[in-house]
Amino acid sequence: MSFIQNIEQEPNKRNLFKSIINLAHGLNMEAVAERVETEEQLQIVIEQGCDVVQGFYLGKPVVEQEAKKLMAHAQNKPASK
Repeated sequence: MSFIQNIEQEPNKRNLFKSIINLAHGLNMEAVAERVETEEQLQIVIEQGCDVVQGFYLGKPVVEQEAKKLMAHAQNKPASK
């Protein structure tokens, strides 16, 4: 079951998602949202207090060498103001 799929249209999914985040935080754990595919889904999971987000909206899967290049590039970028 994906808690994120159709979270924009289904209030019950949003309530369940928030409960899972609260449970994780109550156990001193981070909450991770997977399969975030749209900007609207991203906004909802952020508003609900999710700690970590991953999914196609943020980036497609890449092979190891490409991931290393992306990380090296990010480390060499000046910090945003």
